[in-house]
Amino acid sequence: MVHIYTNIKRPHPDLIKDFATQSTATVHEVMGKRGAVHSSIKPLYSGMRLCGSALTLRGHAADNLMLLKALDMAQANDVIVADLGQLSEAGPWGEVTTVQAKVKNLGGLVTNGSIRDSLAIKELNFPVFCKSVSIKGTAKDSLGYINHTISIGDTVVNPGDIVLGDEDGVVIIPLEEA
Repeated sequence: MVHIYTNIKRPHPDLIKDFATQSTATVHEVMGKRGAVHSSIKPLYSGMRLCGSALTLRGHAADNLMLLKALDMAQANDVIVADLGQLSEAGPWGEVTTVQAKVKNLGGLVTNGSIRDSLAIKELNFPVFCKSVSIKGTAKDSLGYINHTISIGDTVVNPGDIVLGDEDGVVIIPLEEA
């Protein structure tokens, strides 16, 4: 099996711009009450919004190797959507990765895992939706998958789907329906 797909279909930038003006609750309702990511995945700070094309990854708990590779591959406005096994006692994303994401003009991060360096991320004004915050570091050992279909917060996410997040949570809009 191929671990990393580099060529994915992304939504047109105008479509992302249009969705960015909508609320997650409205989009969820309009889609027939589908696409909502579990409410345990919350915005890191109040007032945060994100909208972009999903760059998906499935990595191992307490390991950020695939996050670093996804960050390297990501294009402007991509939102990294990371299934990291829901471990709440390791922070594979922090200030250093956030600085690189800002330089690349990424749309944000959504993960079912934890992050660290939360104050620095807030000061950098980078949108992160996560399950928790943990000061514990991670390894860089285990191969995972990038741009495969994943499930995060009880919701299926395909590469290129539109990811919309606000104070109420995150909703995934399948690209073929957008």
